[in-house]
Amino acid sequence: MSSHSQATPLGSPGPLGVGILGAGPVTQAIHLPSLARLRNILEVRHIMDVDSAVAESVAARVGAKHSTSIDALLGDPDVDIVAICSPTSSTRTK
Repeated sequence: MSSHSQATPLGSPGPLGVGILGAGPVTQAIHLPSLARLRNILEVRHIMDVDSAVAESVAARVGAKHSTSIDALLGDPDVDIVAICSPTSSTRTK
């Protein structure tokens, strides 16, 4: 999709708000740059990571809120979509 053909989804007044669950190296190197290319459609608004320093640092880089709480991420009224970017090992039930 070219940047000229990117439209706001469903005629909404702005991009959809994205919450990121997991802000590790893969998120920083791959997911965030990819989302930045879609900024007319998707805007990162909340970074959640279990490491508060990582959450705060990454959020500051993209101009988003940050937290260490899944409840805060899911309860954020500015978040329309949550991207689960945590490693598989951290999402398994033991």
